Amino acid sequence: QTDFDGTTKNYPAIHVQTCADEISFSMYPNPLIDKQLIIEGSDQEHELIIRNTQGKVIYQTYFVGKHIVNAQLFSNGVYFVSLRNGEEVETKKLFVK
Repeated sequence: QTDFDGTTKNYPAIHVQTCADEISFSMYPNPLIDKQLIIEGSDQEHELIIRNTQGKVIYQTYFVGKHIVNAQLFSNGVYFVSLRNGEEVETKKLFVK
């Protein structure tokens, strides 16, 4: 590294480890017009939580791989779909028409 004053210092390499438990999931259709919401996660067990804009839990379950939600539970509006795997959580917005 070269500092602003022109001096140079060498630093040892740093090892960066990524978390193997990172969550990535897909959900469709979005916006939801049909009466089935499909959530696809990994081959590990996930906790699925769907909340309304006030934070109230509308739907909660555990699944592995693919899960189909009966969306007749939801009225028109915006919801937050969260997938949890241990300490990792990913949340996406769901629009229901």
